[in-house]
Amino acid sequence: MNDGKTATEQLICNVFKTRRYPDMYLYVIREDGLDRVPELLLERFDDPELALSFKLTPSRKLAIADATTVFNALLVDGYYLQMPPVTSVPAERP
Repeated sequence: MNDGKTATEQLICNVFKTRRYPDMYLYVIREDGLDRVPELLLERFDDPELALSFKLTPSRKLAIADATTVFNALLVDGYYLQMPPVTSVPAERP
């Protein structure tokens, strides 16, 4: 585990993006970096580029992902992968 978690339930996290998959983001605890991210995911993610760093709390409002889900994934798995939003729904067949 890491020491990025404080008594006030916050993590300093980095969010990486990739040119390969627009709108896909990889959240990690800043202190751990990409060390806990599975190698296969890093290969698919392809050349992560730091998009932003911020303090994450379970109650923080995020644009797409649920903060509690991200927070818990960071603690347990060491990363959270935010997939691109679904922009269209396939039409139903009659």
